[in-house]
Amino acid sequence: MLAEGLNPVEVSKLMGHDDVKTTMKYLHPDTSKAAMMVNHRNRPKSLHLLKVAS
Repeated sequence: MLAEGLNPVEVSKLMGHDDVKTTMKYLHPDTSKAAMMVNHRNRPKSLHLLKVAS
């Protein structure tokens, strides 16, 4: 929901939490871009492993 633009207060209301602090426990940052960068960085190593395994 956060990725779609809802703020934590709106998410808290939708989830039925009385306090936004409860909602904040369940919110996690979007790490997809970081994961993509790490995967891109490690790609040459994994391609090497695929060539060795073939």
